[in-house]
Amino acid sequence: MAQRLGHDGEMRCVAIFLVAGVAAYSTGCGRSDFARLSDSSPPLDATDAPGLFDSAPRSCGAWRTPTPIAELNTSNDERGGVLTGDGLTLIWTSATGSFIAHRTNRSSPFTSPVPIPGIVEDIFEHVVSADGLEYFFTPKGNNDCPVRIVATTPFVFDGPRELMPSFCTLRFTGMTFANGGLAMYGNSPLVSNYGAVYRASRASRDSNFANPVLIDSLPNDLGFVAVTPDELELIAERKVGLQLQLFASKRASTTAPWSALAPMTFASAFDDEDASITDDGTELVFDSNRPGGTGGYDLYRTTRTCP
Repeated sequence: MAQRLGHDGEMRCVAIFLVAGVAAYSTGCGRSDFARLSDSSPPLDATDAPGLFDSAPRSCGAWRTPTPIAELNTSNDERGGVLTGDGLTLIWTSATGSFIAHRTNRSSPFTSPVPIPGIVEDIFEHVVSADGLEYFFTPKGNNDCPVRIVATTPFVFDGPRELMPSFCTLRFTGMTFANGGLAMYGNSPLVSNYGAVYRASRASRDSNFANPVLIDSLPNDLGFVAVTPDELELIAERKVGLQLQLFASKRASTTAPWSALAPMTFASAFDDEDASITDDGTELVFDSNRPGGTGGYDLYRTTRTCP
């Protein structure tokens, strides 16, 4: 199990990146008070723009041979890598803490990693919003109850910690954003020993997530799901014998069931886990103990071409 603290056109990009920040002040695992950080509109959803998130998945090329992210890997295990939707920021965990690195464009190397500003807890798993204003993580020893921090400065998470009551009961893990931050996918080990997949939604970035809903068209042995913003493609880890491997599923629309899972073409005889995909679907980051890295588990990336 990893230690983790996750188109088609211009309109879709706008829908992804028009976000409104929020601030939350916790009174425990119950009521929380929310305060708006900006007056910008929340992302579009299927109600705002019928058909925008309900079109057939793109036909992309094959994933290329994965390569280690050499500038970030060390002799320690690097695990739980999460890319922001634009692919310019990456967060992950290692034996020495939780780290963040940036790059100026998708073809440039990442800058030298630094500890995630404001995070002093020992993290089990995490996810960060594309704008760097929301950070969800599960502290170790917290009964798998996720915590949210809202930032006033992007990627600086020194604000109040807010427990997520709708996620605590299910022990919601492996979180990933979709639909411009209005949806969250994750797993619950309560249905099986590994993880059934759930989806939670909210009306805006100012509101809390509703109780997650089980996705019964997916098997209950998946972990750490990565989902494209249109929610038409999903990648998750699954146990195959003693190894963890990545599998993919697609669907024709957001109301259709997910297809049967298919293994990724770059699968090896080693662990591949903790997938995170960019909003445009062209870059995937995961960690693996396959040969060619620096430590035991290292961060890897692979790309593909999408129309």
